Amino acid sequence: GQGDDIIVLKLDGETGEVLWSRHFASGGGWDEAALGIACDALDDVYVTGRGALSAADDEMLTLKLDGDDGQVVWSDYHGGSAGYDDVAWDVVVGPDGHPVVTGFVMETDNNPYCLTRKLDSADGDPIWSRLVAGAYNDNQLKSSWLAVMDDGDVVMCQRAWGNSYDTLLERYAATDGATVWSTLYDGATHLSDEPKAMVRDAAGDLLVAGIQSVNYNYNYLVLKFDGSDGSLVWEADGYDGPGGGWWDQAASVRESPTGDVVVTGLSDGSSTGTGWDITTVAYDPDLGTELWAHRWDGPAGTSDEGREVAISSSGEIFVTGYGYGMDTGKDLVTLRLEAPDSSP
Repeated sequence: GQGDDIIVLKLDGETGEVLWSRHFASGGGWDEAALGIACDALDDVYVTGRGALSAADDEMLTLKLDGDDGQVVWSDYHGGSAGYDDVAWDVVVGPDGHPVVTGFVMETDNNPYCLTRKLDSADGDPIWSRLVAGAYNDNQLKSSWLAVMDDGDVVMCQRAWGNSYDTLLERYAATDGATVWSTLYDGATHLSDEPKAMVRDAAGDLLVAGIQSVNYNYNYLVLKFDGSDGSLVWEADGYDGPGGGWWDQAASVRESPTGDVVVTGLSDGSSTGTGWDITTVAYDPDLGTELWAHRWDGPAGTSDEGREVAISSSGEIFVTGYGYGMDTGKDLVTLRLEAPDSSP
């Protein structure tokens, strides 16, 4: 009766049967949310997001749940020194079994920061933390992502604020969180270069997707960074919709079994009368050149958006998001694309 609580379900992988469910509500939470989830090698579960204690506003919240029965093993709350609303966006588990979370906090200097913390898997105590200035003051829009490297180091990608939105990546040492390298991408026009997703590929390089302003025409932002030193390997010629569509935004990125970089999002099709379309684009992994693009317009011909892309071991591409029906408004939609020609 207090507001939004956190619900976690474990489902049987073959039948979908609910094996256990866990409801979690903190003492003062009115707007709690689970925004990231990861499992360790023992099948225990780490959930991160936001929650509140009775004496504080929203804080970064991380839970460890027992993988066998869903019981809460420990909970960790952490907020910025300003006492404003803070939030955790992502969680990963390294080969040492300890979770790492990243999020947004406000400090007493009234400046926003990206905070990345490594927690002890046994009791949730902090092992190290890294506070990075330059975050944009917005705790409602996801602004940081994590990826684990083979040696246990963690790469954080942050939506940073410089000339406008920039893309900041930092690699932190597994043992103590020391900065191994740091790189900032600010595009040629020095306008918005805003990340919306980051993953690592099989070789240990980092793939970033988002939106880029090219003289205030917004195109897909797709970048590849070298995981060993953070250098930019390539930047794709950002996808621009038919007729030079005004708004084209990538929301998710994955690597295919052949190494191709596949992104999905939304693309303006107003010049052809289709509104926003779910648009999935593949890029060459070595050069970043566009290989193919697939557009999907929903029944109502208005706003449709791809939010996530997944790729099977055989190369089939699955895109999920929303599309507008004729009489049903905004509906869930899932597309299956055959590789490599992207026919639905």
